[in-house]
Amino acid sequence: MKKIIASLIIFTSSLTVFSQISKGTIAVSVSGNYYNGSSLSGVTTNSFTTKNQNINAGISIEYFVKNNLFFGVGFDYNWSKEDNNNMFSSNTFVQFESMNVKSNLILPNIIGGYYLHVIDRLYLNMNLKVGYGQYSNKTYSNYIWIPNIEINEGAITQITQIAGYTEIHSWESDDYYSYFGSSLSPEINYFFSEKFGLYLGFGGIEYAILDWNKDQSSWNVNFNPNYWRLGIKFKI
Repeated sequence: MKKIIASLIIFTSSLTVFSQISKGTIAVSVSGNYYNGSSLSGVTTNSFTTKNQNINAGISIEYFVKNNLFFGVGFDYNWSKEDNNNMFSSNTFVQFESMNVKSNLILPNIIGGYYLHVIDRLYLNMNLKVGYGQYSNKTYSNYIWIPNIEINEGAITQITQIAGYTEIHSWESDDYYSYFGSSLSPEINYFFSEKFGLYLGFGGIEYAILDWNKDQSSWNVNFNPNYWRLGIKFKI
């Protein structure tokens, strides 16, 4: 009987430890995501290809002002690269277009949220994040037009004549903007011990504006698993 009572006391104590994150606790979170994808559309004589790469990384420090309720500061970094290519061919010419875009976002932010205890060591929390930083965008574009192309069963076999001229144009731009963003995002946390846990961010709802220009503002709702963020969390 004494062993059973002792076991119940230990079990109840462990539930109490994990049922809430106490006021005064400081937690550090580090998370990231990497995505690499491509797509192909169109037909042989008019094809489109797109390749995307995206890296998200962030760190935050959370201070619990009440049990399960926290405020904190963080820093996010985003890098992305997108390559777009189009080829169009006819009986008289072939046209190539390409656009390569690289972007960087550096975003200090403040964050707040509440941890809802689900069961045992599992928590569901909703985070509100507001940040202001710098967004840069570098774009490279190329356009090539070649006349008099021989087409054989939908495939380009050889240039039969260059009776006319070939056009080649290139553009390059390098733009910088101030960036304000706010987001509401759900996360699920699991603590393996009192001090250490893992969490998964499921995307969310975001508003962003460049240079405080309403014409360059947008709402984005993104719960695509390709952009979920995996992280670690440890309490100090």
